[in-house]
Amino acid sequence: YYDVTNQEEVRERIQDANIVITNKNLINEEVLEGLDQLELIALTATGVNNVDLEYCHNHNIKVCNVKNYSTDTVAQHTFALLLHLIEKNNFLYFIAFFNTCAYLFFRL
Repeated sequence: YYDVTNQEEVRERIQDANIVITNKNLINEEVLEGLDQLELIALTATGVNNVDLEYCHNHNIKVCNVKNYSTDTVAQHTFALLLHLIEKNNFLYFIAFFNTCAYLFFRL
């Protein structure tokens, strides 16, 4: 386990791993080449754009996102944004605007 891994340290740190759990580091062909024991790369992120998926497919390395990653956090952030919208942007005005269908006649 490492709190922080610089890109230059990735290959050295995963060279004996069967499973790698990572977030932002680039896991490309240069990093993966020769890691025959590697079976799984699990990402604690919402995308997989930092992993060379073609290389992994061709070398039978599974790639996935960690199950239930940030589910609670996303819901909490959504409500925080909603509360901010209500406080800062006169949300009630927008509700009234929508409910009266005034947007149908609104011209810029």
